[in-house]
Amino acid sequence: MTTNVPHTSRAEFKLLVRGFLRILAFLFVTAAVLFASAGTTDWPAVWIFLGMFLIYYLLLYLWVGNRNPQVLVTRAGSTRADAQGWDRAILILYALMQIVMYVLAGLEVMRYGWTALPPIWRGLGFGLLSLSFMIPFWAMLHNPFAAPIVRIQSESGHRVISSGPYALIRHPMYIAAFLYGLGGPLFFGSLLALLPGLVICFLFLLRTAREDSFLLAQLPGYADYAAKVRFRLFPGIW
Repeated sequence: MTTNVPHTSRAEFKLLVRGFLRILAFLFVTAAVLFASAGTTDWPAVWIFLGMFLIYYLLLYLWVGNRNPQVLVTRAGSTRADAQGWDRAILILYALMQIVMYVLAGLEVMRYGWTALPPIWRGLGFGLLSLSFMIPFWAMLHNPFAAPIVRIQSESGHRVISSGPYALIRHPMYIAAFLYGLGGPLFFGSLLALLPGLVICFLFLLRTAREDSFLLAQLPGYADYAAKVRFRLFPGIW
């Protein structure tokens, strides 16, 4: 499903520019933390990792922005101040766990060389990371309300989306967080980084449960959708 947004207003354009600047800032901070903890920029896995992010965001703006532009405006215009208190806490912990994950990976793999995972594990990590980019991409092609925070977007006519990955599970964006939390450490070759990665998985389990309850109570039509699409996150399990 796409939205009928023929033109981007000046205000929306400013939001998109601001969103893209946030992305560049995120990539810069990510690179700085990884390379600083590693003590070197000669770490091919990080350059590939950053390249994956860059390609993802470029495709997001060029392809999703053309097919479903409202989702980019929605995401760029969202701030943590608009989030539910519990969601804000989860997002802060998520950001902290990402930093811890990067620091541990840099220290373990490059600075001290404590661990050297076999290539097959790094290949698995690359595959999981790749999926963690593909799934949100698919979801955002269908869902113009895919905001980075949990809230009812009454000003945009928020409604239930049941196409694409939402026909299979109710929270496909959060599957990507699991894949990222597990795939990132494996791709870097770090066992220690799996610890904060597992915390990230737990945080998004919690977020899924809280958001699902919130939507059942607040979003018209969501209860009927939940009765039809039974599984929140893992098909056949939960």
